[in-house]
Amino acid sequence: MRFEVEIEDFDIIASGTIIGVVDKPIIFKIEDLIFEFIFKDNLKEQRLFTQIPPDGKKMIMQFENFNNSLGTGNLEPTKIGFLNDKDLFINYRVYALAEKASKLLHYTWLLGKNKGGVNG
Repeated sequence: MRFEVEIEDFDIIASGTIIGVVDKPIIFKIEDLIFEFIFKDNLKEQRLFTQIPPDGKKMIMQFENFNNSLGTGNLEPTKIGFLNDKDLFINYRVYALAEKASKLLHYTWLLGKNKGGVNG
């Protein structure tokens, strides 16, 4: 039996839920790309920082103070790179029972159906 799920204009390449471990990054490896999600609690405002090391094949995303038990995430798919000449997006929600607790991460990785990236 063949089963596919898609969203108009996007192919879903992965979707799931992870219960993290306190002070340990969650690492996604997609083809030759690495996405490292780091969660920090510093009692200041909620922010998201990104960093791309010089080789360009890794992105570090640092989520600060994502402690809402009702969840916090992006409103629209966030373009995060490209894969096989198509734009790569992520949708996410982060939940926490309390500060300094492990995070619950819901994620969906999406690939744009139209050509994009460096050659599109």
